Amino acid sequence: MDVSVIIVNFNTKDLTIDCLNSIFKHTCGVQFEVIVVDNASGDGSQKIISETFPLVNLIENKTNQGFGRANNLGAKSSKGKYLFFLNSDCLLIENTIEAFYDFMERKNIDGSIGAVGSLLIDKDLNLNPSYFKFPTISNVVNSITISFVNKLFHLSINDPSNIDHQQSQYTGEVEFISGADLFIPQKTFDALHGFDEDFFLYFEETDLQKRMSEMELKRMILNNQRIIHLKAGSTNISNTTLKSSIIYTDSMYKYFRKNYAYIPYLFFYLLITPLLITRLFNRNNSKAEKKEYFNVLLRKPVNKIN
Repeated sequence: MDVSVIIVNFNTKDLTIDCLNSIFKHTCGVQFEVIVVDNASGDGSQKIISETFPLVNLIENKTNQGFGRANNLGAKSSKGKYLFFLNSDCLLIENTIEAFYDFMERKNIDGSIGAVGSLLIDKDLNLNPSYFKFPTISNVVNSITISFVNKLFHLSINDPSNIDHQQSQYTGEVEFISGADLFIPQKTFDALHGFDEDFFLYFEETDLQKRMSEMELKRMILNNQRIIHLKAGSTNISNTTLKSSIIYTDSMYKYFRKNYAYIPYLFFYLLITPLLITRLFNRNNSKAEKKEYFNVLLRKPVNKIN
């Protein structure tokens, strides 16, 4: 088997069906399998996926296992030489799987490339962010501080650390690829022990590629391939509900605690937490959500996670 396509589904029935249709419509010239890991969806996803795509390997979790853990389950069931992690809100519009496969077969003979991804576009074919720089303490502190000041004083100060990645018809090495589409050799994924399951959602792809960078494995964008990313679930904390911010904030703390020494992390925590607490003043959020968010802010990981 050449490629195993792994998709995590959680109550995104229609998006997942469209994603699967696009895979089977545009993929040829390569042996591939598709694995869908369902995180206990309540929208009837399991039934329609199994009936519409009987050849798809559907793994049905009894509870929501989170994004990284679900992808790891898919990888354990895979047979492909390469793993293609694809978000359910993505649509293939060309033979991208074969293009990724051919590129890795030709260019990764020495095993120096850890992952490749495409340029992401929206439904109107405009470029979306496809790659990023690794988050740093200074950049995150600056971003959250600027966001806080803008909201407090009704300003529109630009964040200098918010690099516009839509600029690029770029092909080449990047710091980390968007988690919407990650094409990784199976042996590389195994050597990295997969996604860190301490991250329920958000930062798991950042952490995985951070570990790639420590192994001196390249992460590359191919500008001759485009994938539509509908961005149904945004990871932009400023545009999410408090409920998703709870998960995002928890993962952010874990990422910095894992990748920084304790003193810099503690400095980061003490600077950021008072600003994040201001989210609790939003009257639109329920008391239960506010309590959970407050607990996350106080429940900082003290010990270094794996």
